[in-house]
Amino acid sequence: MAPAFTEYGDWDFSALRLAHYQPFEFHANWKLVVENFCDNYHVFMVHPDLHDAQDVYKRTGMRPGGVHMFNEFVIGSEGLGLTVDPDAPVMPEFPDLSPEIRDVSPFCNLFPNATMAIFPSYANMFCYEPVGVDKTIMHVWFYFMDEAVGDEQHRDGRDAVISDWAQLNAEDSGICRRLQEGRTCDAYDGGRFSPYWDAGTLHFHKQIADAMRGEGAFAR
Repeated sequence: MAPAFTEYGDWDFSALRLAHYQPFEFHANWKLVVENFCDNYHVFMVHPDLHDAQDVYKRTGMRPGGVHMFNEFVIGSEGLGLTVDPDAPVMPEFPDLSPEIRDVSPFCNLFPNATMAIFPSYANMFCYEPVGVDKTIMHVWFYFMDEAVGDEQHRDGRDAVISDWAQLNAEDSGICRRLQEGRTCDAYDGGRFSPYWDAGTLHFHKQIADAMRGEGAFAR
């Protein structure tokens, strides 16, 4: 977690408390599921609600940070982060956020199989458990501000966040499954990569290769 704490020093993680845990099953290799989480390019086609909630003109690809990767999107609408919802329940937010980062939602990959997402009123930790070459369990932990955990006043807000993530993962499930199936096709030649959008994917691939070979940051 040290790289994330360094990168996100403006967010007071001591204000968070664990409120909920939920696993999600994907019929794909764990590396494809991690790539999917990190990829911003598919949002406009696969996640219409998330697409509408973001400032699309400030959407970028992942940027490497050592063996890890970092990114953020700008929340461009009212709501809890994943959908446009002017009537969303009001939730306590991270204390002392500056106006410059109030609407910034960072996310990252902590190599190899952990990711993190931060929103103004909560944060998620993800761990990707490979249970087969073509099956992954995404473990998700939901953290809210201390005063929003366990009380009835904020139950609707917590439930809305959890429901939004369940919907997002349902949208990703079919994409990941088809990516896995495509890898078995005789015509598959490795695919095509965008120099802008896929820099993070290529970085992730290199870290996997280096870790397996004991090279680069993993030199033995």
